[in-house]
Amino acid sequence: MAVAKIDKYPILGSSEVTWPLKSGVRPVMQTFDMAPGDAANLQAMGNKTVSLITDAGSISGLYVLYVGAGDNPYIRRVTLADRRWIWPYKHVRRYFNIRRNIGVRRAVDPSAALEVIPVVGTVAYQSWSLKDTTPGLDASAAKWVAHEAFEEVLNAVLSKEKEWSKNVASVTGLSAIRTLNRLSIENLIINDAGDSAIQRMLAYLPKFDLYINFDGAVVIYDKTDGSELSMLEAGGARMAGQGDAVSVDNANIRPSKMRVYFNYEPEIRIDFDERATDVTHDTRYMQNVLPIPDFSLEVDGETEAQGTYITFDQAFAAWGTPPAGLSGPLTHSYVQKALVPYMGLLAGLEIAGAFTPDADWAARIGALQQHYRRTFKIQRHIMDKISGLKPYRVATVNVATGTRAPAIAYTDYCYLTGQRALFNEARSASRPKSFSYAVNVKGHPARSFAPNNSGGFDSVSESASLPIDEDSKSSPFDVRIIDSDQGVIHLEPNLDPFRLFDSVLPSMMTIEGRESEVDDLGRPIVSGPTADITNRGVSISFDTVGKSHPGSFSKLTANHKVSIILTIIPGAPNDERALYCVEVSPGELSGVLPPNAMQGGSGPIMDIYIGAGIETARVKWDDAKATLIDQIIGIGGDENEDAVAFSEKIKGLVLNDGATGPSGASLQEISRAAAARIYASLVNRVQGEVAVNMNLGLHPTGWLSEVSHTLTQQGVAMTKMSFPEQIRPIDIFSLLDSSTRAIILKLAAPDRSVA
Repeated sequence: MAVAKIDKYPILGSSEVTWPLKSGVRPVMQTFDMAPGDAANLQAMGNKTVSLITDAGSISGLYVLYVGAGDNPYIRRVTLADRRWIWPYKHVRRYFNIRRNIGVRRAVDPSAALEVIPVVGTVAYQSWSLKDTTPGLDASAAKWVAHEAFEEVLNAVLSKEKEWSKNVASVTGLSAIRTLNRLSIENLIINDAGDSAIQRMLAYLPKFDLYINFDGAVVIYDKTDGSELSMLEAGGARMAGQGDAVSVDNANIRPSKMRVYFNYEPEIRIDFDERATDVTHDTRYMQNVLPIPDFSLEVDGETEAQGTYITFDQAFAAWGTPPAGLSGPLTHSYVQKALVPYMGLLAGLEIAGAFTPDADWAARIGALQQHYRRTFKIQRHIMDKISGLKPYRVATVNVATGTRAPAIAYTDYCYLTGQRALFNEARSASRPKSFSYAVNVKGHPARSFAPNNSGGFDSVSESASLPIDEDSKSSPFDVRIIDSDQGVIHLEPNLDPFRLFDSVLPSMMTIEGRESEVDDLGRPIVSGPTADITNRGVSISFDTVGKSHPGSFSKLTANHKVSIILTIIPGAPNDERALYCVEVSPGELSGVLPPNAMQGGSGPIMDIYIGAGIETARVKWDDAKATLIDQIIGIGGDENEDAVAFSEKIKGLVLNDGATGPSGASLQEISRAAAARIYASLVNRVQGEVAVNMNLGLHPTGWLSEVSHTLTQQGVAMTKMSFPEQIRPIDIFSLLDSSTRAIILKLAAPDRSVA
């Protein structure tokens, strides 16, 4: 009959003797019946370790925690634990790869106006949070990687036991995790009790776990290596009546392949043209609108509430004749003159409006100034196909912060120069000097003009949908989403940081009656007043009319056009076609999973959805591919085409379908990682619970997370192995390469130097 002892003191047969090997950071704690005198001797061991000894072998490195009462005065219960019970006594504070901003730099963004280049932070690391704090060292060599940080935390926790008992725990299996050099960490703060600290670090090595073996050593092992079957075979003959375990073939439930779905995040172009006459339901078109400033207003026979967006033509008709001597309602021509500063046309209208209390003309004028050619509403049929609007482009500008390039507006505009610009011009050596107060800029691609008989240029094509190419220059307006449900967009002027210009007008400036005098780009030759008194063809101030041009005021140009490129979230079509699909077969997972986990199956194809918080399918706007991009939101296309076929057709437009880069994390890498975590949980594996003759050589490995060695009250010595019915999928991030992880987690791409 088998017997058991704690050191030299025998364990009573009044209860069975069991010692399990369990993975994780929680200690194994077991209670044994002892004679009172023996229990007292064990209690006196203090910080010395003891061994649990059986005929099959011994379990060492255990500590006596306390002695409790038994069933009668002749029995005491001694509680033993492995060294993990000490781990919570240690508090661990470690900061790993903490980022900091060390200055600013101009972002390389060709889509931004030259005068308004975005500024982003330069990222470095707090040198004290790095593995190597040597000043000037290359950051890539100084950073912690995941396995190094894990070892640092583990050693810190084990130091508590060394401090208390002078015992030093050995650690095995580190060589396996040291191969994971690609797993980087960033901005990781560990400020926890020892067991929690190790548990948090294991999350950065999700394929690995640990347990305490019979020698008291900390064993780190790979859960996905498929070694649990060999452990079952090593157990030998199985005991009758103690359950059974078999290798289960999951081929029938393992998917034959995976379809991984991503949200689309396409850029689309929305156009505005004051002369547009060919707008249909499916035209990506917007209207110039303003919110009703009146408490209520009769519009097209309906009473509309304050704040309702209406077009300017509707507003002019609803407001009627202003109290300022005009013969009828406001017109675009009048507003185009009134919006030129210093003219005073709106001031007179506002003063006259004060004498008509039934209409708030002050609020109306304010709405004119704020929204004319600056606030737009996407037509409803297009908005009905869109789930959301985003005021940015799809390409990532700064990986460290996740900042993206802003949405772009292409429109003509006019700078009103300040004194600094006039001074610079006066001091310049170049001639001639016109000292123009207004500088016209052609920002919209509608720029095709030809010479006429008068020495000027006539428009050949002013279509609002002319292609935007690398020669197109964005305008200095911030695109803001005012109401994403209604599709209301506002353009906010963005002045240059050097203040060479005082303001930006939402179109070019010309002089009434001379609109046709343009250069080869379509810019008005006569753009406004000048300080050059020798130029008798124009006035010397905005509110002065010379003899050579009586009644000719400065005004904004007519037939204004705007094109905006922004990002949308598709809503239509209302099925899986609104998602981008990447197909993955088991054979594509080489290098991600061990060979035994890459087996195919005969189960149905499995669909996996990846949330937008991880990554989206980013589609950059291309005028040449407009028809195809329109199909993403259900404009045109084949209604019978499924998501897989359409994704294959549009694959070349998805910027991040290939390798990870500035345009985003690779959808292929993410799809492979997502498929790998499913296949890893559906491998052919052992399931069930089995008992064999006691064999202390059996231990946790692979997905076998618990092995219990037991001496029953009848003196039978056996070992039980419990194989899980289900396997929890491992973390997707552990299966990604470092560059893809960096994009998704917004990890820093810092200065080379850590100093």
